[in-house]
Amino acid sequence: MVIAGMDVTAALAAWRESPYPEAMLHCADLITGNIKKLDKGRTIISEQVTAWLLSESLALHMFTVAVEAPLRPDDRERLAWASEIIENNLKLPGN
Repeated sequence: MVIAGMDVTAALAAWRESPYPEAMLHCADLITGNIKKLDKGRTIISEQVTAWLLSESLALHMFTVAVEAPLRPDDRERLAWASEIIENNLKLPGN
C-alpha cells in the first residue's frame, strides 16, 4: 500500500485494533528491529507509518496488551520493550 502511494490510515487502525495479540507482537518486532533507525529519526517504511509507530497511543495500547492479553512472559517482555522504545523516542529533542 505504501509503495502504491496509498493512505494507510485504515490499515494501521485495523492493525492496532486487531483482537489478536499477535498483531501487536508483529508491530513490536517492527519497532525493535528498527530501533537504530528510529533512534536516529529515520523513516521506517513511510513517514505515516513511522509517525504511527512512534505514537503515544500505540505505546499505551502495546503496554495494555502486554498486561492484559494471555501471553507468554517473553512475549509480554517484547511488547513492554517496544512500548518503552516508543516512549523514549517521544522524549527525544524535536519530538
